[in-house]
Amino acid sequence: MSVSSFFASQELRALLQMAGVCKQLRTAVQQVMGTVGLWLHLDETFFTDSDSQGQMRLKFPYVTLTPYIQRLQFVRCKALTDSTILSTVFSCPALTSLVFTHVEHINDDTIEQILVRFGAQIQLLSINCCDKISSATLLSIANHCSGGKLGVLGLAHLDCVSDNSLEPILVHCGKSLECLNLTKSRVTDRTFEMIVLHCPRLNGLHLAEVPTFTVSGLIQLMSEKGTSFFTLNILQCPQLTVSIIPAMRRYCPHLRTRSDDLEVFVNTLMANYLYRVKGRDNDQAATYVVLVHPHEVSSFLWASNEQILHLSNHGEIVASNFGTQLEACELKNLLNRFDLDEDVIQGLQ
Repeated sequence: MSVSSFFASQELRALLQMAGVCKQLRTAVQQVMGTVGLWLHLDETFFTDSDSQGQMRLKFPYVTLTPYIQRLQFVRCKALTDSTILSTVFSCPALTSLVFTHVEHINDDTIEQILVRFGAQIQLLSINCCDKISSATLLSIANHCSGGKLGVLGLAHLDCVSDNSLEPILVHCGKSLECLNLTKSRVTDRTFEMIVLHCPRLNGLHLAEVPTFTVSGLIQLMSEKGTSFFTLNILQCPQLTVSIIPAMRRYCPHLRTRSDDLEVFVNTLMANYLYRVKGRDNDQAATYVVLVHPHEVSSFLWASNEQILHLSNHGEIVASNFGTQLEACELKNLLNRFDLDEDVIQGLQ
């Protein structure tokens, strides 16, 4: 139940603000909110202007809901000071989920103070795109969230996330982790080894835009943990090509039924690296399919505008025949080699 939906009715909001509303109704509403828990999605419009001490406070009626709030999300809050963040969080004793995204003034000390108080009960913690966060915050997470309740951890777009800074979290909190977001971090195959060793329950892993792990390291991770994965996001990792797809299908059988990650990945790679080229060979029309190396895509696209294009300079010719369309046997060979869906291969026609 969200605050926005609960207060969507102007009549209900006005009723709850009336001083004379009956005690039974107010108690009933409070019981409902206490049972289902509330998710409060905060931006700066939820707060008053700064007072004489420079403090911003939650507006009415939201301030009256804090005893029932279990999930708190701060998004794009540039003006909120660390003291305002702390006072808001500390007013929510039932808190189990906490999200910070693009929060300018959140820092290591603020996170430390929050986790000292709430770390043992936090089930979801996500700190994304917050420039003042360093590896000290990761150490605080390891120190204060090791009680076995932290199931979802988001550390996306943080420069401080590396193998060394992540290790204490995986060692001390790994047994309870079910989903880990490391988007645009600097982790390598060493983190994969620690995940296998310390995270038996992990079923979701986000590695989008991470260029520092190897293909062989990812395949090894999938061979040991793949059957547990419902989510594996490896989009926009420049070291990966369609050659990884057979391993994903072999080791991660649940991705296709529980998420669209695999199909998105397949189609993205097909669009980026596998190209159909029409040309001429010995004065006859010919059709080629070229697997272009990721680092050669730009030069390949530039060269494709020239009169003469040497395909082998940019990648591997994986299919070819005379004529303007690929023959059925060539499509079948592509289907078998890359273990792709037939409708994706047909898209090359």
